[in-house]
Amino acid sequence: MSCQLSTRRPCFGPDYILAMISSSTQFDRGFAQHPLVLSGAKLAGKPMLSLRVVLSWVFLLNVILVPFQGMGRESGERLPKSILALCFVLAMANWKISFSRIPRLMWGFVAFLGAELSRGLFLDPFLQSDFLLLFGRMIEMLLLFWLSYNLFLDDHRLLRRSMAAYAVSCVLLSTLLASGVLAEDYQNTGRASTFGTNPNTVGGLLALGFTILAAYLLASRRWWLRTGAVPAMVLVGKAILETGSRGAMVTAFVGLAVCALFSLIQGTVLQRAASLLVMMAIVVVATAAITRSELVYNRWQAAIHNPDLGGRQEIYPAALGMMIERPLFGWGPVSSLYELNDRAMYAEYMYRVGGTRGAHNMILGMLLDVGVVGTLPYLITIWIILRRAYHARYLTGNVLPLALFLCVMVINMSDDWQILSAQWLVFAIAAASAEIKTGAFQRS
Repeated sequence: MSCQLSTRRPCFGPDYILAMISSSTQFDRGFAQHPLVLSGAKLAGKPMLSLRVVLSWVFLLNVILVPFQGMGRESGERLPKSILALCFVLAMANWKISFSRIPRLMWGFVAFLGAELSRGLFLDPFLQSDFLLLFGRMIEMLLLFWLSYNLFLDDHRLLRRSMAAYAVSCVLLSTLLASGVLAEDYQNTGRASTFGTNPNTVGGLLALGFTILAAYLLASRRWWLRTGAVPAMVLVGKAILETGSRGAMVTAFVGLAVCALFSLIQGTVLQRAASLLVMMAIVVVATAAITRSELVYNRWQAAIHNPDLGGRQEIYPAALGMMIERPLFGWGPVSSLYELNDRAMYAEYMYRVGGTRGAHNMILGMLLDVGVVGTLPYLITIWIILRRAYHARYLTGNVLPLALFLCVMVINMSDDWQILSAQWLVFAIAAASAEIKTGAFQRS
């Protein structure tokens, strides 16, 4: 059977080749348009498993490990640090996507780090090693923000997948805590922890996952996602109660309230009624669980009646006094912690635990370190990120970046997450969400 010539779909029979040899122009055109040749050219220009894809998957693995970071024990930090280092190596190999764009938001953080460095260079020699460790960790977090921001802008799907991966990781961590595999009694206080991490940190990390699940329950368009979010929220909420962290409970409520408010404003009448009922049901269940848990109930009673705020009632007055004495340039990094512990009479804590107690407030801690001059650029950047997250709620129809950002700021009112990856990932999500095209980041 002779092969028929066709300008639309040529084939490679003998007659076809002999006929096309007579006209080199037609042969070149027909050969170049052949589907096999076109697909081969695409494969030659784009490998099956590109470095960009590998970087995205390693980045997601790093996000999954964020809730498992054990700041209290080196064994809990080994794997997350290794994955983050691998992520940076892959990012340098693919630097045109990862680091070619320098976000203007970074300059506020860079100015703050410059103020930290300028004060740290003049510390006493015995404090230099602690400062270098702290400063190196801050540089690492800034690079994580830079990388995350660019990756989210390059692929908006990675932003959604990162939040989903974090929620799944929180569910996994809650399951391991409930089963007793990773559960630890923190310093014989009855509060659940893992890898020796402070229960307040563990509860705060879980509260972010609770907020993501709440957004899925109240705003998702997929019925299976809404259905699966219910038992997941129960599991994560139970784990938050077991940590006994009052700040984490408040943070989870704030995230839930923001997501519910968005549903009440944007949804239909039926969706508004459903969101209101869900919100009321969660509040009733949470209140009942708090009253039934002796640990949580006693901690709230101590906070209201004593008041016992875990030492903050002694730290805050001492920190405010230090800030008033040196408002412009602060006391310097690391040295401010020792001065604060001396004034708050926590010298026994330093000898017993082998460390110092921080200001338990991010803004207050920065003011003690570098004063108003060094803190102001950081606060301006935070304000810009907040505005971006707020406007993203109109541009993309998703309130989750704003809810996560507010949760992180609530946590930092009673803690300091400056050297935790979760804070900088949320900063990158909130900053990048406003720059994603309308319709590309709709409610999942």
